[in-house]
Amino acid sequence: EPGSTLKTVLLAAALSNGWKLNDKIWAESGKIRIQGKVISEAESREKFGWIDIKEVLQVSSNVGAAKLALKVGADHYHDMLRTFGFGSKTVIRLPGEISGRIPPRKSWPPLTLANIGFGQGIMVTRLQMLRAYASVLNGGWLVRPRIVNGDEDVRKRIISQKVAAQLLEALEAVTGKNGTGTKAVLEGYRVAGKTGTSQVVDPQTGTYS
Repeated sequence: EPGSTLKTVLLAAALSNGWKLNDKIWAESGKIRIQGKVISEAESREKFGWIDIKEVLQVSSNVGAAKLALKVGADHYHDMLRTFGFGSKTVIRLPGEISGRIPPRKSWPPLTLANIGFGQGIMVTRLQMLRAYASVLNGGWLVRPRIVNGDEDVRKRIISQKVAAQLLEALEAVTGKNGTGTKAVLEGYRVAGKTGTSQVVDPQTGTYS
């Protein structure tokens, strides 16, 4: 599970469907109940109110991401995950690659959609995530990973250059003042990034440990 690193893809889905970085989401002061389950922020001290969707990424709000996912809708978000290459192999020429897993679209009730909004309930590979972030930094092109320069360069545009620039702005805010990734700052460089926390499923209990 990628955890909050997946929020960047959620933001891409929103921006590609008419949202703007300064559009607001009510983050419910830290907790929201969906289908009888409570979704809360990672830290109990985090009690966000109205925040814009850029801040959803900057402060890594689980509640904000869950609500944004519900507003974007399962169809748009599922399509964007697929567009970014999740759920499919990257076709790099190395043995043993797996495709990860996106739950079938027909089984996305509101709770599933909300959870995937902040990166739970989906499985990705490190290579898939690296490629997704590279597509933001290169202006919106999804590139097939290559081992050597002689391999064929295969790429396709998945988001507009404008959306990529907006995502980059939000990711730079993550490492800026009040962001969750300030330790990643390097003097003399512009740094964009995203923090994320993965939870591990205990095979004995079937629950998060």
